[in-house]
Amino acid sequence: DPKLTVRYAKGENPQPVVMDSHLRIPPDAYLLREHPVRPLIIAADPPDEGRKKILEKAGARIAAAPAAGNGYLDLKAVLHLLYDRGLRSVMVEGGARIIASFIAEKLVDHIIITVAPILIGGVPVFERNSGSGRIPLPKLQNMHHRQMGRDIVVQGNPVWDRSV
Repeated sequence: DPKLTVRYAKGENPQPVVMDSHLRIPPDAYLLREHPVRPLIIAADPPDEGRKKILEKAGARIAAAPAAGNGYLDLKAVLHLLYDRGLRSVMVEGGARIIASFIAEKLVDHIIITVAPILIGGVPVFERNSGSGRIPLPKLQNMHHRQMGRDIVVQGNPVWDRSV
């Protein structure tokens, strides 16, 4: 149940945006119950009207974006929708699939990777081979790293291989 709030620094809480093509977020999620900023949930167009009403009653604002051919939301359309609503900077926080999608479409201009001393399995995100559905990885320039507690944080600006 992510919070998507500022907790370890000073500053205002960001506009939470949830990409949920089928409006599956539970109406009692923290974002809807407790978040100080009303969340925007982006669903596939057209959204399920019954779920839309339930989530709006719980405090969400619902917007719709077209689905891409893979069944997920069209990321470029989502970014245009957010731009039209005044959002000029977006931090993508999520699981392997959404992060890999933004990287595969080269829609990132800064990457922050947190490496925790925990080995887990799941969807492989970072594979170098661009064939068979794997995403090409950029090199990073202006790279910095630091240790935060037990984690290592690496960040930099992607340089995309133009031949891919």
